[in-house]
Parts: sequence; structure tokens; C-alpha cells
Amino acid sequence: MGALHPLPERGWDNWQGNMFGPNGSGDAIGTWLIVMLLGAAICGGGGLLALSGSWRRWYRPVESPIRYAPLAAVPFGLGCLIELVATIFPLGNAAEQVVVVALFLCLLLSLLLFLRFPAQLRPRWIRQLDGEALEKGRATGEGGPAR
Repeated sequence: MGALHPLPERGWDNWQGNMFGPNGSGDAIGTWLIVMLLGAAICGGGGLLALSGSWRRWYRPVESPIRYAPLAAVPFGLGCLIELVATIFPLGNAAEQVVVVALFLCLLLSLLLFLRFPAQLRPRWIRQLDGEALEKGRATGEGGPAR
């Protein structure tokens, strides 16, 4: 992008025409900020409510990867929050690279936690429900809830 297109200067005072393409639309950044704010609130906030035990209706002791989805969404919500802050406050090249790595790690961690949520990370209230389900035989998977 060097010889054919001049590189835009950094900063908020030079966003028109350079940051969003030829039409200089500022709608894109507003939409992006709203999406990141909603992602942080829904994934991070809902996951933290589920982790603390304030929101327990979602959990069922069944053998399914989706059973820990709200808990696995916490790193994704953190990534949305990082992206929101990085969009509002322009960063230098090194800091942008750190943000990219952090976002990738948050997304990867959410995926891995969704596929297999380690027993050590499960909240106490989930371990209690799993134990009760095993004792009473109410779990709907072979041998009770996942381990």
C-alpha cells in the first residue's frame, strides 16, 4: 500500500476519507463500537453472572458441549472489551500487534472452553449440581454429567 496509495496519518483528527474508504463514512465506527459493546455486555456480563451463580437457570447437568457455553463466552466478552478500548483509543504499531494477539487468544480460549471445560475451572455450584445429578441418577448422559 505504499507507492499507489499514500499511508494515512495516525489519529482521530485525520479519519475522514482515510479510515473507512473513499466515502469517509463514520457510520462504520459507530456500528463497530455498538457491536463490541453488545458483545462485551452479553458474552462477558452473562458469563460472569453464570460464573458467580446469579444466573443458574441456563445450566442442566447433561452430556453436551453447550452446557458450559455462558462460561466459555467470558474470554470472548473480554476480547470484545479489548477491541472496544483499542477502537476508542488509537494505538501505535506495537500495541496494535499486542491487541491482535490478545483477541486471537480470547477467541481461541473461548473455543477451547466451549469444547472442553476443565473441572478445575467449574464454579462450585456447578460441581454440586453435577454431584447431585450423579447421586440421584437424573443426568441424561451415559454415566451422568461430563467430567
